Amino acid sequence: MRRSPSDLSTEERGTLERRGPLNVLCVGDGDLSCSLAIHRAYGNNEAGSTGPRIGTLIATTLLPSREELVGTYPNAGPVVDELEAADGCSVLYGVDATQLHRNRRLELSLPFDYVLFQHPHLGLYGGDIQSKEAAARHSSLLAHYLDSARQLLLRRAAPRSDCFVHVCLCGSE
Repeated sequence: MRRSPSDLSTEERGTLERRGPLNVLCVGDGDLSCSLAIHRAYGNNEAGSTGPRIGTLIATTLLPSREELVGTYPNAGPVVDELEAADGCSVLYGVDATQLHRNRRLELSLPFDYVLFQHPHLGLYGGDIQSKEAAARHSSLLAHYLDSARQLLLRRAAPRSDCFVHVCLCGSE
């Protein structure tokens, strides 16, 4: 069950606020709804915020171009506009989730505390998604993402033990 920032206990909110600003990398965020929710709940821009103000900086990466994104997700245009206009947010197109550690734009970004991949998939639909070959390809995607995200986090000037790689799966993923 998803919890909104207002559902957090006082202790959980206090933990976030004590931790201070976070640097979050959202990978392959489809229509960017996850990135927008994180920004509105924890970002630097006060407009639309409902959560504790911890000054989270967000970098969102997508494999498709902006044009492909808006063509695939009709409501993504206004979301992209809001994120790109917000302080502390950046949207990076053409980034392969399995090659994060080799992406120069990410190397130049702030070191990340969290690397999130919500519902990773290869864009297979219908009968293709149920095949053993598709399952093997999805497993490979996850393995390469996890390794790449780990390498990205280890490149920080001072690696910390409180950095996290997160994957959200649903249904039969």
